Amino acid sequence: MSQAVMSESAMSCALNSIAASNIGYVVLNEKDINTFFNVQDIKFDTSNFAANIPLFKQKLGPNKPLKLALWMKDIEVKFGQFDCDVQATYTLGM
Repeated sequence: MSQAVMSESAMSCALNSIAASNIGYVVLNEKDINTFFNVQDIKFDTSNFAANIPLFKQKLGPNKPLKLALWMKDIEVKFGQFDCDVQATYTLGM
């Protein structure tokens, strides 16, 4: 059995380094979202989101494909606190 022993600060630093790299920047489109959830029926366009976010359809028009860009920063890891083994807090950007 192999194990890695890291302090909270070392794990936080490692995760922040990954988040700041190209790996930590994720762009999702309709194809990627359907692949991630292993389905074929998720529509990721302005018309599908119009009930919740009408601005997209109003400004871009109906049935325009959308992309979602995600990244994290300010990651802080805690071990053995708050009644759990690992807790990570972060800022999620879109």
